[in-house]
Amino acid sequence: MPRELSVAVTTAASPVLANPVAGANTSPVSLLMENTGAATVFIGGDLAVTAANGVPIAANGSMTLVLAGGESAYAITAAGTSTLAVLSQAGLTPPTVDH
Repeated sequence: MPRELSVAVTTAASPVLANPVAGANTSPVSLLMENTGAATVFIGGDLAVTAANGVPIAANGSMTLVLAGGESAYAITAAGTSTLAVLSQAGLTPPTVDH
């Protein structure tokens, strides 16, 4: 069942969603994140995310992301605050890419 949450994002990196440690849950978690605030939000894989190295989600923009077991997503703004509306779904199989 999908889970909805609202995440306040500031200039201090914080988790959007922490997927449990790999040994406890290896199921992928799919995230749909929409920036409902005015400031651009930057997404990264750890607390070291910054406006310089994160993937931007502009105001009213969105991003989808699949986290493997043990992975987490973190968010930060360069200035001000913003809000991420997040919809998560566990147990999905990530798409495969043929090379």
